[in-house]
Amino acid sequence: MSFSKDDLIKAIEMIVDNSYVAYKKSIFRQIIGIPMGTSCAPHLANIFLFMYESQYIKELVRSGQSKKAALLSKIFRYQDDAIVFNDNGIFYDICKDIYPEELVLLNTNIKRTNVHYLDLNISLQSGIFKYSLFDKRKDFNFNVISQPFLSGNIPKIPTYGVYMSQLIRFCNVSSESIQKVVLDLNCKLCKQGFVMDTLKRKFHKFASKYIHLWSKFGEDILSENYLDSIFPPSML
Repeated sequence: MSFSKDDLIKAIEMIVDNSYVAYKKSIFRQIIGIPMGTSCAPHLANIFLFMYESQYIKELVRSGQSKKAALLSKIFRYQDDAIVFNDNGIFYDICKDIYPEELVLLNTNIKRTNVHYLDLNISLQSGIFKYSLFDKRKDFNFNVISQPFLSGNIPKIPTYGVYMSQLIRFCNVSSESIQKVVLDLNCKLCKQGFVMDTLKRKFHKFASKYIHLWSKFGEDILSENYLDSIFPPSML
């Protein structure tokens, strides 16, 4: 399947202008932004913002400001979340010149050497980048439901695969010990109907299969002390 330029524009206009939500007996049409949940939404957001970035960089180069453009080469963006390294503070000063006024820009830096980006807490310590899991939902003043409930109408055995996938994710997004986040996850899952003995077996399987992921922490996660710390008796 292929689109002409005009057909593609018409298709995008159709999607953007016809996003409806039904709530009780009312129907609402979204008039700001792109429709959430559609398969094309992330791509539309990336293309939209990329055009502004591309035009800005091209203008810098055209006007002989190549050095300034080079300082912006360490910007990384995931949809509307951007992070920049070693730019001498330039991006903060010119970001409003790059993007349209419809995009509300917020600075999530805790300090110059520490920032929350997506689900990461990134810090610079003695010239070395350290990163760990960051869950902004913990800062909300209400409880956020996450992870499955085993009492629900879902197959129990495959559901434990969620636990394994989370352990892998913790290792991938952390440069330091994951002990605390594993304890928090274990407590949450046990409260939601998971069986601690089964979680223990899954943890042993993870530890045996993915030693290349957790060995970087310099901890023996199969030691008795470590296991007692992430599966405390209070979980029972």
